[in-house]
Amino acid sequence: MSQAERANRRGRACTRFVTLGTFKKTAVAGANRKAFGGVLGRTKLKPGRYRVSARATDAAGNRSKTRVASFRVK
Repeated sequence: MSQAERANRRGRACTRFVTLGTFKKTAVAGANRKAFGGVLGRTKLKPGRYRVSARATDAAGNRSKTRVASFRVK
């Protein structure tokens, strides 16, 4: 076993993020909210931890910075 392998034995496990779905919402200028009930399309999310990435795009195609939030389904 190499020195790098020995050092990584106690390290944190890698986290793999998988895209489960997307959605769009037409909104107005300013602050907006999107209620989320734990369902994407027709698929109900299983209990666990999830991460959502959100980005706004205006009519001219300008995009905002991507915001990331974590949540848990019980």
